[in-house]
Amino acid sequence: MQSEYKTSRLTLNTLTQNDHQFISELVNSPEWLKFISSGKTKSNEQVTEYIERANNTPMCTYWAVRLNDSETPIGVISFKKRGDLEYYDFGFAFLARYGKNGYAFEAGELILNEIVSSKNHKNVLAITIPENMNSIRLLEKLGFSYKEESVKNDEKILVYSYIIS
Repeated sequence: MQSEYKTSRLTLNTLTQNDHQFISELVNSPEWLKFISSGKTKSNEQVTEYIERANNTPMCTYWAVRLNDSETPIGVISFKKRGDLEYYDFGFAFLARYGKNGYAFEAGELILNEIVSSKNHKNVLAITIPENMNSIRLLEKLGFSYKEESVKNDEKILVYSYIIS
């Protein structure tokens, strides 16, 4: 997959340590803490490790999503192979103040179209918790379908599937 993509409103670049301040804000945001990390905040050192791990893990790509007009980072899209999932996992997280503008859909649709056009994948998965209705709505709008309920780290998760024909 490419390291940079553009839409009329957004640029997606591979995550770097230059994104440290933004990632620190994102992973310590109320929404991330509630829906992704079970309330576990990250220190500056942990954010550095998080970015390094994202960039040095085989079969894993994270893109910072930025507004074209200001280059302001607003979210991330990820595509990675998790050991506990049969297929690659599609993920996303955006700062709440940029919600309801279609940015997550625009960036997500772009990456999914690239995945489909590569013809390297038959299926893509996405996980969320049942309480994260915004993520569920976005996944369904992007074309994902509910697959199953599972348990991960004693937490109920929903698995969604995007089948590529």
